[in-house]
Amino acid sequence: KKLNRDQNSLGGSSSVNTMNAIATINEIVSPTTISANIEQIKAKLSVKFSFGCNKTSIDPILTYSMAKAVDKDKNNLRESDSVDRLVYKAGNQIVIYDPENQSQSYLSDLLPNIQSISHISISFNHKYIAICQCLRRDKEEDSGRTQISIYSLVNNKLLKTLVHSSADDYEMTSFSGDSRHLFALLDSLPEKEIHVYNWEKEKLVKSLTITSAVTRLRGIPTQSMGVSLSGNKYLKNFFFSSNYDVKIVNALPQSRENDFNFFEQIYLPIQNSLIKQVVLAEYAQSLGISSGQIDVDNAQPSTTNNHLVAKKQFILIFECNDTVHSNHSNASAAQLLISNTPATLAFELKQTITLKPSRASNSAAGMNFQIQGITNCSNGFIISGPYGFIALYDRTDEKRDPYVEVKKFTLGELNVIGVAIYPSEEKFVVLSD
Repeated sequence: KKLNRDQNSLGGSSSVNTMNAIATINEIVSPTTISANIEQIKAKLSVKFSFGCNKTSIDPILTYSMAKAVDKDKNNLRESDSVDRLVYKAGNQIVIYDPENQSQSYLSDLLPNIQSISHISISFNHKYIAICQCLRRDKEEDSGRTQISIYSLVNNKLLKTLVHSSADDYEMTSFSGDSRHLFALLDSLPEKEIHVYNWEKEKLVKSLTITSAVTRLRGIPTQSMGVSLSGNKYLKNFFFSSNYDVKIVNALPQSRENDFNFFEQIYLPIQNSLIKQVVLAEYAQSLGISSGQIDVDNAQPSTTNNHLVAKKQFILIFECNDTVHSNHSNASAAQLLISNTPATLAFELKQTITLKPSRASNSAAGMNFQIQGITNCSNGFIISGPYGFIALYDRTDEKRDPYVEVKKFTLGELNVIGVAIYPSEEKFVVLSD
């Protein structure tokens, strides 16, 4: 009851009864694989706070860094070390958490007509946050509209509001690499719409209709304007010119693309002009009527219409050189968008990693195991899933298979639904239910 009262004060619903907890894991100095002595792992957990929330289904927790202080030194501004921040949704409010002081701040200028928040995204330069807001439908002035609000992460003030005439809501957004544009995914069943905004001018500059089941879009972290779209049997990159003509580039041959459901994707930080994209994918193969005997190291069964379906999961890693950025290192973002021809990037499938269910003592654990989340770090990425599963992959100098699993452990029976790394990489945050 107390949680519900607290959440009501933040604009949430009293019907929400989910308890989520965020814990930081300190001093991760464990060996390559941690499989024994779960108490040792739990001892490294320090729970900072817990809260009731109706989390966003995509990107439930995010992190960013900001300047710690700006000092005047002989009329010159000097920026000191940056500090970490954690972002999550509580009710209809966005909470910004300071892990150093264990304090919270909130966005200002919230409008009273907001019914819920469906997604939040942060720009690559960590200056802006975009919030997909679902409006109340019981007022005539709000019916048939949906909107995105963009706030400054420097002072938590509202900068722009992007309003679109639609009875449907935005599912998610992502900033362009230069943070000047915003890509938005509108769920207008049975189709999806991709909207491109010049958000500083509050102008919708491009709208595309997608007939495929797209579930994710991620801006490509480069000065050329591009976005990756993924979903069931769909993985493509869209590149835009100065007048917003678009060129679509397949990430895989069509025959291979049709075999997969690409259910999540992220980009890793650029290093030495190398852009790295990590995609989580799965496919299903009907095995017919079965007695239920199956090798859990190689397949994941689920019963559908009395047929046993084995689902394998894969990590697909694409890389390409940021030729646009490297060839225009002294050019501004605006100068790069001077051609009527989109500047495309050629991604190459660098590595495919097949994920295998854990051979757990409880057979159900092995059978139902499924990776649910992925987040980036400076030299690799972290994947997470049920039964407290967390694994860290780093990039090595190996040419054939550069990404290797360097740490793996479980946190008991926790269902991990979100992981985020602080930019300083001193800690990472686990969201569980």
